[in-house]
Amino acid sequence: NKMEVVDDNDNEQQTTQQQQAGEHKKRKLRPYAPPSHDELTEFQETKSLFKSNLFRLQVSELCNEVKVNYEKTVVLQSFIKRINASLAALPTVQIDNTVPSTTTSTTPPTTPRTNRKKKSKNSTTSVATTTNTTTLSMVHAGGIPIHTDEISKLKFTVAAPSSVHLVGSYPQRTVAKPVLNVDVAVELPAGYVRSKDVLNYRYLYKRAVYLHYLAQHLKQDPHFADLKWRFFRDDRQKPVLVVRPRTQPGDVYAAQTAFVMNLIPVLTPAAAFKPSKLLPDRCNVHLSTFTKPEAAKQPEAGTPHYNNRLAEDAAVRQHYSTVQDLMKISTSMQEAVLLLKVWLRQREGGVLGATEEHGTGTETGEDDAQESCIDGGGAGGREDGFNGFIASMVLVYLFNRHRLTKQMSSYQIFRVFLDFIVKTDLSAVGLTLQTEGQSGIDVFKTGYPVVFLDTSGTVNLTARVSVSAYRELQREAALSLKYLDDPIVDGFESVFIKPVLTHLAYDTYFYIQLDPSKMDEDKYMRVRDRIVAVLQEGLGDRATSIRVLSPPALLIGYEKKESIHRSTLVLGVLLDPEHAERGVDVGPPADNAELSAAYRKFWGEKSQIRRFKDGRINEALVWNSEQGRHLIVTEIVQYILRRHFAIDPSRVQSVADQLDSLLSHNGKVLIKDTSVDIQVALLQLSGFIRGLTPRYLPLSVVSLNAISPAFRHTDVHPPQNDKHASRLATPLEVVIQFENTSAWPSDLQAIRQLKSGFYIKMAQGLNQAHKLIATPTPEYTDVVLGGFVFRLFIHQLRETLLAAREENGTSNTAGATKTIPPPTASGQVRVWKRRHDGGFVPTVHDRSLHASTILGFSARHPAYSKTVRLAKKWLDSHMFSDMLREEAVELLVAYIFSAPGERPYSTPHTYLQGFLRFLHLLATFDWENSPIIVDIDNEFTSQDRDTIQKGLDRLRRLQGKKPPSQQNEEEEEQKKEEEEEEGGKKLTKEQGIKPASYRPDPAKIDPREVGLLAEGGCAINIVTPFERSSKWTRQSPTVLTWNRIVAYAQRSYDVLSSRLIVHNNGHTTATTATNTTLTTASATPLAPAQWKVVFHTPIKQHFDVLIHLRPTLDVLNTHEDVPPSALVAGLSFAERYINELRQVFGRFALFFYNRLAQDMIGVLWKPGTFDAKSFSVLHAQLARPVTQKSASGRALPRLMVNKEEVLSGMKALGTGLLSSLELDP
Repeated sequence: NKMEVVDDNDNEQQTTQQQQAGEHKKRKLRPYAPPSHDELTEFQETKSLFKSNLFRLQVSELCNEVKVNYEKTVVLQSFIKRINASLAALPTVQIDNTVPSTTTSTTPPTTPRTNRKKKSKNSTTSVATTTNTTTLSMVHAGGIPIHTDEISKLKFTVAAPSSVHLVGSYPQRTVAKPVLNVDVAVELPAGYVRSKDVLNYRYLYKRAVYLHYLAQHLKQDPHFADLKWRFFRDDRQKPVLVVRPRTQPGDVYAAQTAFVMNLIPVLTPAAAFKPSKLLPDRCNVHLSTFTKPEAAKQPEAGTPHYNNRLAEDAAVRQHYSTVQDLMKISTSMQEAVLLLKVWLRQREGGVLGATEEHGTGTETGEDDAQESCIDGGGAGGREDGFNGFIASMVLVYLFNRHRLTKQMSSYQIFRVFLDFIVKTDLSAVGLTLQTEGQSGIDVFKTGYPVVFLDTSGTVNLTARVSVSAYRELQREAALSLKYLDDPIVDGFESVFIKPVLTHLAYDTYFYIQLDPSKMDEDKYMRVRDRIVAVLQEGLGDRATSIRVLSPPALLIGYEKKESIHRSTLVLGVLLDPEHAERGVDVGPPADNAELSAAYRKFWGEKSQIRRFKDGRINEALVWNSEQGRHLIVTEIVQYILRRHFAIDPSRVQSVADQLDSLLSHNGKVLIKDTSVDIQVALLQLSGFIRGLTPRYLPLSVVSLNAISPAFRHTDVHPPQNDKHASRLATPLEVVIQFENTSAWPSDLQAIRQLKSGFYIKMAQGLNQAHKLIATPTPEYTDVVLGGFVFRLFIHQLRETLLAAREENGTSNTAGATKTIPPPTASGQVRVWKRRHDGGFVPTVHDRSLHASTILGFSARHPAYSKTVRLAKKWLDSHMFSDMLREEAVELLVAYIFSAPGERPYSTPHTYLQGFLRFLHLLATFDWENSPIIVDIDNEFTSQDRDTIQKGLDRLRRLQGKKPPSQQNEEEEEQKKEEEEEEGGKKLTKEQGIKPASYRPDPAKIDPREVGLLAEGGCAINIVTPFERSSKWTRQSPTVLTWNRIVAYAQRSYDVLSSRLIVHNNGHTTATTATNTTLTTASATPLAPAQWKVVFHTPIKQHFDVLIHLRPTLDVLNTHEDVPPSALVAGLSFAERYINELRQVFGRFALFFYNRLAQDMIGVLWKPGTFDAKSFSVLHAQLARPVTQKSASGRALPRLMVNKEEVLSGMKALGTGLLSSLELDP
């Protein structure tokens, strides 16, 4: 017997394979491994440190999006080294100032170019200093008012800086994209600044001269490009040099070199002025130098803002070190600073039309938020606000006070900051970074409205922050906390993603023209704060916030000469709707001599003593604006500015009345939305109808509900009282509901026939019993009463239930309910055609429910009704009448006035602001992927919102499908064309055409969704608690029409919002969409024509065919079948004509008209209408035969729509109504 030799290696290999197979089985049985220790730690951190796992992912992605990859800034590092080398090579030049008296300029003083060679000690260079001749012999150098005598005393030497240091966000690694700034602190050379330079702007002037000399030197270096001026925290007296590296076309490092360098002259610690000289109560600008001798005898007050400018230049490096120490603690601190910068930028940087020229473009650096200590409040030039640098210092304060710890997440740090801002009033208490016992807050509170001292106790970090800006910051912080704590709607987007645009954030705006020759930087800040304080006292509870909206600081080209003085003060005001339109202000009691004297001193002759109905005798103010109560605030502001600041009312403009005339009727501005006479007539009619029982009507009337827009205050032009009611008067619709009874039949058609009998008896009773003109029809009854025409409808609950069952696929026969089997493909076609042809119109019950809801909502928001009227006016003016139902417009506006549609703004309290928000919503909302959820009473839960979103997602997946008949016809047409082209050979899947099995099965489409898929499908989806199927937008607008509406809204929004933005020179921006036809009418910022242009459509440029119509009344008078005295209320031949055009020619063109004018119809050919198509029965109508060559050269028979025949058909349909037809206008 042979012995088998078994290799141990084989056994080991077999054992290993068995073990691996066993482990593989175990993995199959247990596919999910238990969480690791790191994962458990992460889960616990998410639970304790973040709001939710989704919120943590959102915060993480946001930080990654705005964070800079510092490992890829190689080119930037070389650029920084080049800056250092170039500044170190700066030649030494002696400055000997002379003062010519003829040159006028507003740019920093020019310095002649010097040779790069080293000059001898005795050589001097005379600098020609530019002057600005005024009555007080003052010269402006970069906005610095300095007397010519002071300039002649300045003799100094310009040399290389003592040192150059990186400060700000870049070395701290807290730069937040897309702003890419690198701040460079350039220390002035030793001996350049002397102790006496603290006086009379000498230091600021020498600082500007040195910076200009740096610019002259760097201009000669080929490595630098695009030298420009900007301002240190938007301070016109402290210019900063902006330098951009020069890159070659096609540079692979272009992304890294998008950084710009901000060269900031600063003082060395040795050259710093004595802190005691820079206290707020010290005066370092002597009046004797700047004013006439008699004015100089007045006592000199302190110069706090001037002193702080000098003190902060000596503390730049110290501030950088303070923040840098905090950033080294943890990465969460850095991420928290990024979150704060994003949050502040979204609120302080929301100005429309920011461009590179104005210093707010993304490349040149909107506010970087440290921010460099350059911009004071963000990319809109709001210098009086918070920035990232101040926010970082607040984090330092919180960490020193043990309010922050190393273990906190970035989100927790962010929330602590918001909570601290909400609960801390810096204008009342003040803060300091000093240790205990070294506080000098009380001294600084006398010179600044908001106090936050640095570690040295000599610099007020919030010296430029106004009280109004800080109040607004507190309000925004409170709103952000509210959004973050909302359990239903995720607040991440409202807090971090959506910007708070300046032109959408306030209810009204005021433009105050100032005298630029008298407005140096210090005086401007004093006047600014004083005006806000006085207006806040005068308006009282009418205004919740008043904010100065400073124009953005200009980014001045190096060789450009542009004015940097302020000529316009812009105020944004948030109103309290409960008190803003109050006509009488009650002052102190007349027997209180002290309070009454102070009250009369403030209000002057406007104050008068009045006796009130309750017996009180008080000082009082009466405001009677002739144009309407919404202009009372404007009247008050103009009066206060005239009395306290001698500013003429003609120099104070408001936006409150710019669009009033658009809501006028027959040239008369309608102050009230609805005439009281309508309500009186309705009440009288209600009594008449209820009195018809039982003589004329067998059932008692339960309720009468008015459903016309005029009753809910949303009609563009409400019907006016006309005792001789016009034959064509717009009817006021009223729904009547009778008591419920089992006598009503169970058949839908029988109920409608019975209702016709009620209409006849109702008209008979009103005519006989009350002598009213009443005309019955099978569907309604028209009644003339009090100069109005009322149209009466009957609503029966059983009819509504039967109609709903028919729509949902069930029927009721003899009281038994049975389910109708699912329709076939042909049945689906019939369902689609019926819905597409208007068969599924919202019922009277739907309209009644909508009307009552909107009526209650408009009572809660006074500005809502006028906003809706203006929105409807805009749609009608652009010939979008009937493209969007009135109910849909009202719901869209209601979304703006209710949460969360209003976010991140507060509820608008003026119709102008509401209208701007409406245009902004149309232009920016994601209509394809998001529904409009109008939750007026907060009835939806988070689960409801998720369900609605999932339903819309499913609908959009079906949206590309067409009705089954169209799908089959297009498939056959495509196959036919392929057969003709390839000689009868069918293409397979591999050749690029999917077979029929790859297409959606029509039988699987829900019949209730077929109607939503026509002509591109339902373009918008509006959901309310009482209507979740978007019934108001089921048939229209289509995607094609809606895209046109959105384009018009974007252009209108651009024009209107640009009217609200004023730059430094007092003129508005002209930012509009590309190729827009909405152009400005004049150069006046608040010219009414510039506002009304958004309601004008250039008809001839936007339509292919114009059909001009005769007036309806003229057509009616010439109609032989209609008696002259017949009542035809609500008759619109234009509406009937356009419906017939759409029914006959809807597959060729889109038709538009203005229901307010009804004088023309605009025709727009659909894309591809006149393309040649293959011969088929479908295309044979209104077509002519043509031939078309294929790719192989064969002549193929084709059909093309005959335009002449289509136009002839349009003329034939409009016989008697059509006036003329204009082709290609």
